[in-house]
Amino acid sequence: ANTIPSARKDPPVLPANVDPQKIIAALLNNPAAGGAVGGLAGSLLGGLLAGKGGGKKLAKTAVQAGGLALVGTIAWQAWRQYQAAQGGAVPAAAGRGDALPDAFDLAGQGSAALAVLRAMVAAARADGVIEPVERARIIDRLQGARLPPAEQQYVLDLLDRPLDLEAVVRGVAAPELAAEVYTASALAVHPASRVERSYLDLLGARLGLDPALATELDRGVAAALEPPAAALPRG
Repeated sequence: ANTIPSARKDPPVLPANVDPQKIIAALLNNPAAGGAVGGLAGSLLGGLLAGKGGGKKLAKTAVQAGGLALVGTIAWQAWRQYQAAQGGAVPAAAGRGDALPDAFDLAGQGSAALAVLRAMVAAARADGVIEPVERARIIDRLQGARLPPAEQQYVLDLLDRPLDLEAVVRGVAAPELAAEVYTASALAVHPASRVERSYLDLLGARLGLDPALATELDRGVAAALEPPAAALPRG
């Protein structure tokens, strides 16, 4: 029988030569690679990755970079909206221009990037199955990004494991990282099915997110991924 032993709950060990940040960039697709493509589990990322997303104004550098910069920027802007709505002081970005605050900039933070990657794959499995066409799309994305075989295999190993919410939230203590883990999960399944929506709600609760913040994160993802309404023809 092709069953996976229930005792194996921990994610596959990350090989020393595997970079989760590169994998995330491949899954979210750097727009420089060309073309609008499906998301991790078939959701549409084309609007944002082609620079056509409506709603919140995302930093151009994040849109161009994709990957963790994309996740961090959506989470950061939603965080600021949430703080403003709560009547608290709205934190300013660190540095100049579009720089993210250190707490939201996961570049170089391998363990945090790994948490985001695991969250994305887990969300893709939230409905209980990865369809063959979805799996093929993910493989094509990884191969198109020319990731080394070890990194491609690590993602496939994650896909083949049963959903384990406790493994997703384990070690995610900082509220900023929790916001990014939730954002990455919402990106992976947008627009969410009923089952996926239930999973996101449960994930937000297990991460300790204020429901109001989770709502802002959902709005940020939707604004980024849903293309703006077609412009009215000029008379």
